[in-house]
Amino acid sequence: MSAKMMMKSTTDTSSLASFPTNSESSFFHNQSKSGNHETVFMSNAYNLQLLEGFNALRSQVLLCDVTLISGSSRFPVHRALLAACSPYFKEMFTKDNHTEQISRNEGAKYTWFSESIELRGISSEGLKHIVEFMYTGKLPISMQSVQNILAVARHMQIKQVLDFCMEFLVSAVDVNTCVDIIHIAEVFNMTQLEEKAYNYLLDRFPEFMKSNQLQKLTFENMSHVLESNDLKVMSELDVFAATLKWIMYDHSRQVYIRKLMEKIRFPLMPPRDLMVHVNVVDFMRSKCNDLLLEASSYHMLPHSQPIVPSNRTMIRSNDQRLVVLGGADNTDEVSNQLKVFNRELTAYTLLPSMDNGVHSHCVAVLNNFLYVLGGQNHFEERGKTSVANVTRYDPRFNTWMKIASMNEHRAGFHVSAIPAYNRLYAVGGVNSVGRLSSVECYCVEEDRWKYVASTQNALCDHNGSVHRDKLYVSGGFSDGHFSDAMLCYNPKHDIWERRSPLQFPRGWHSQATIKDKIYVIGGNTGINKRVDVLETEVYSPDFDQWTTVTPISMGQSEAGACVLENKIYIVGGYCWSARRCIKVIQTYEPEKDEWERVGNLPRGLAGLRLCTLTLPHHLVR
Repeated sequence: MSAKMMMKSTTDTSSLASFPTNSESSFFHNQSKSGNHETVFMSNAYNLQLLEGFNALRSQVLLCDVTLISGSSRFPVHRALLAACSPYFKEMFTKDNHTEQISRNEGAKYTWFSESIELRGISSEGLKHIVEFMYTGKLPISMQSVQNILAVARHMQIKQVLDFCMEFLVSAVDVNTCVDIIHIAEVFNMTQLEEKAYNYLLDRFPEFMKSNQLQKLTFENMSHVLESNDLKVMSELDVFAATLKWIMYDHSRQVYIRKLMEKIRFPLMPPRDLMVHVNVVDFMRSKCNDLLLEASSYHMLPHSQPIVPSNRTMIRSNDQRLVVLGGADNTDEVSNQLKVFNRELTAYTLLPSMDNGVHSHCVAVLNNFLYVLGGQNHFEERGKTSVANVTRYDPRFNTWMKIASMNEHRAGFHVSAIPAYNRLYAVGGVNSVGRLSSVECYCVEEDRWKYVASTQNALCDHNGSVHRDKLYVSGGFSDGHFSDAMLCYNPKHDIWERRSPLQFPRGWHSQATIKDKIYVIGGNTGINKRVDVLETEVYSPDFDQWTTVTPISMGQSEAGACVLENKIYIVGGYCWSARRCIKVIQTYEPEKDEWERVGNLPRGLAGLRLCTLTLPHHLVR
């Protein structure tokens, strides 16, 4: 039988117009327990017709059995419909509907048969919107009405309306509404909405601070903004200017001067800005002079900046990026570039270049300051043109500065930073004299290198990483062959110890620490014929034991390596089986024991280095 049923010829044809068409109905076959087949019809328009019917009755005040009162406004409605739409009214009308009285709103008491219900503290405008929604399913929302609608919907526990209000507010966030939406989210404890509105404000702060919305922020709002690392500004001077504008708008806000100024990162301002724009403000000299002194001291001791313990010296950013430094390509051209990759590893931007190209060098990051050490500026016989130079890149000001040179020229060596001691340690390497066993330590506060205990045996092309404030160095070339040694240096006692050896001797490999494990990856072995080492070994310092995990998919010697978000990144290097520098970027995820090829460099490079830096937003946009 079709959905549109045929009628006998004696039937009045005009009555056919009231029958549903195919677009208004649907059906499906069903088999009853008795085995008889039946057809179940479903009207797609019935729900709407039912609401329209109730709404028609309401508009004509027919069969209405209760009146909602808010202020001077009265709304005749149907008790059954209210109970079906609102858990609040369902409880009121059904809880012991013979005897018990329901206490509501400041002592007002209603029974299930009450003819009128006064809703105190509920806006008539909001109640009007909710009643309309109950009878029509339609809800017009604007920034002027949303707070009243939210208040009534929450009181009456109508989830659909709460969801609509959330959807509206999320879509309405812009420079001119974000503060109002933050305040609405605070009132109604809508944490996700509050976070989204704050994120919008932080992301577009330069535009926001030019609007009149800045003055709407409360002290708590302003504190939240100033504490955030996600505040996207061109300079910290802009943050100070915005805060000053907020304070000067209302004299009563001057009680917050000290608390707000403590959240501004004055050391991140150039000395000239401090002198010309900050020091001239009266309250800075009278109430915040110590903050100015802190900033001045920071700039007076540039070499010690990485070890100044203050939140005010931290970059306003949580954007940690992979940075590729130097390296030599297949034509022996040596790069001086710093490439900063986006998160997808599909594109990069350039930071200020180093003065000279360099390969076979080392990098170390101490409290987000980048040190570039030694290496060779030209692609020549290994170690012949090695240098002792050390430079430091400061992402706060996007500048380079020279640091005290090492005592010895070094290439093919290893450097690690150990933050607990505020020291850098340079181990072994090679120069024009030959391979080195010496180890030297850089004292940040003194800007000076000094020798510490040597490794005894000269070695180069090794690698290392730090675990629990101890430096572990593996492999390398020593005594005419590739080594399987694992050495551990204890800075506290200035001693080296031998640990269980590698299973696979190697050099020019990568090494990284994740949690309580040290990973040794790639490299090569063999004297007369170079052979790629694909095996990945994992060392447990706690148990002095080695295990193997999934091998790397292709040879990568003299590659760059670092850890980001608990993954090891291996970049570029030389593949001996292919006999060329490669541009592959691979990651290893220990929890899955899986290697994945995730991207490519723009060209093949070997002798390059890789690190992570947290960079200001304006450098990586």
